[in-house]
Amino acid sequence: MNLPQAIIYLSSSSLISFLFYCLGILCLTSATVSASYGGNETDYLALLSFKSMITHDPYKVLTSWNHSFHFCDWSGISCGKRHKRVTVLRLYSKGLEGSLSPHIGDLSFLQLWLAQNNLSGSIPKEMGLLSKLGTLAIHYNKLTGGISPFLGNITSMERFSAVGNPFGGSIPDTLGLWKSLKEFYLGECNLYGSIPDSIFNLSLLVTFSLAGNHLTGSLPSEIGNQLPNLEFLQLRDNELAGVLPPAISNCSKLRFLEMSQNNFSGKLTIDFSKLRDIYYINLAKNNFHGRGEADDMRFIDSLKNCTGLVYLGLSNCNLTGVLPISIGNLSDQLRFLSLLENQLFGSLPSSIGSLVGLSTLRLELNQFKGKIPTTIGNLQKLQVLSLFSNQFSGPIPDVIGNLSLLTQLNLDSNKLEGHIPSSLGNCKELNVLNLADNRLSGKIPSQLLQLPSLTILLNLSRNNLFGSIPSEIKDLKMLSELDLSYNNLSGTITSSLGECISLTVLNLSGNLFQGIIPSSLSSLGGLQVLDISQNNLTGKIPQFLDKWVSLEFLNLSFNDFEGEVPVVGVFSNASAFSVLGNDRLCGGLVTLELPKCKDVLQKL
Repeated sequence: MNLPQAIIYLSSSSLISFLFYCLGILCLTSATVSASYGGNETDYLALLSFKSMITHDPYKVLTSWNHSFHFCDWSGISCGKRHKRVTVLRLYSKGLEGSLSPHIGDLSFLQLWLAQNNLSGSIPKEMGLLSKLGTLAIHYNKLTGGISPFLGNITSMERFSAVGNPFGGSIPDTLGLWKSLKEFYLGECNLYGSIPDSIFNLSLLVTFSLAGNHLTGSLPSEIGNQLPNLEFLQLRDNELAGVLPPAISNCSKLRFLEMSQNNFSGKLTIDFSKLRDIYYINLAKNNFHGRGEADDMRFIDSLKNCTGLVYLGLSNCNLTGVLPISIGNLSDQLRFLSLLENQLFGSLPSSIGSLVGLSTLRLELNQFKGKIPTTIGNLQKLQVLSLFSNQFSGPIPDVIGNLSLLTQLNLDSNKLEGHIPSSLGNCKELNVLNLADNRLSGKIPSQLLQLPSLTILLNLSRNNLFGSIPSEIKDLKMLSELDLSYNNLSGTITSSLGECISLTVLNLSGNLFQGIIPSSLSSLGGLQVLDISQNNLTGKIPQFLDKWVSLEFLNLSFNDFEGEVPVVGVFSNASAFSVLGNDRLCGGLVTLELPKCKDVLQKL
């Protein structure tokens, strides 16, 4: 260590402490120790100081740090072959608790790896003395006290990772002195303020991540010229504003771009045709609507040269216009495409069927109209198809049954009509199916109910379906939520529903069901919500309903039930059930204002 130079960076109080520390070294270092460590007792004592400030060592990784071994043989330590100086401190994911010793600054040949522990306190300013440090990995600890501006003195720094520490404060502009820096990770560190201009002059930067902070301000217009080697740019979940600079196009090596959840505005004018190596683009939750222009989607044309593109996220960006036919020219490697919650209108181009690599397609919460193109059946790798809350009309294409890998299909809140395709029975992986709030007619296809994969949701509510519930419903033994409300379904409530033993929500309201509540429903021991209101059901309220411990809400209103309303279980809480519109009921809670039951009066 260059001692005079090191002292320049210490405060007067620290200087006194440091001098006492040096005196302590002279007192403690015997001729035996000097001989044993070949003159490297500074490293030895610095390591012991590090160990002394660790309060918890659950895996006992520091037990070897004693006089019995040379420190180069201690766990987590690597030394240079020539000078036997500590070059690597590799103690990540060891569960260590405590704080960083200031004497770590004496390990002048060190590469620091202390990630994924429980270290607390602040970064000692003495770390600025590590003039040869190339890597500092302290991510996922509990360090506070801001980023020390003294770290800027480590001009040899090439890799800096401090993700996931609650540092607070701002990014010191002294970090712009790291002219050799290639990797910079400061995400999830509770940082405020703007990104210092000096950071954008680190021309060797390959990886730059400041995700999940509270950073404000805008990006420099010449960012692409300033950071020509950039491959990974991640600034998501901040409060950055202004235009997303078109000069990002000049980062010709860029492979990963994540700018989602910010306040960027203005038309998206990045020329993606220059970013031939890019595979991941996520710009979601910004405001890229142009000034009064009808079409914000022209940039799609420039993506055709991005032949390795795997992920394109543009949800909730206030984009307006039609989806161009050129969407079909995107990479056949594209796995994820999301344009949800924009203001896109017009028809969905049939060219969408060219994106044969897609596993997720999310276009919900837009204003698309017209028919769902039959070319959708070409997307045989699709697992998630979400088109809800649009204005799609016409039938659900039969070719949807070609999507045998589908796990989620959401077509609700459109104007779809015709029958539910029986070909959906080919989708053997389907666990969520939502076709609610359309104009579908016909009977519920039995093939649909023979999908044991349906475990999360089957929602066919608010359509024009008729007929009875097929007995094949019993095959949905693992289904959690079933909603058939507000259709024209009739007949009795099938006793087969009692075999759907995993149901937590069952909604059959707003139909034409008759008869009694089947006793088989008593086997639905985990049911939390039961709504069978607005039907033509008769008979007495079954006794098992007031014994269900799991039941949180029960709606029996507007039927023709008769007899006494219980006052225990769910019936003991007036806000947890409804029996309105059943004129032949009696008793129950006083707040229901029902007449007293006659048989009770006779007993009195």
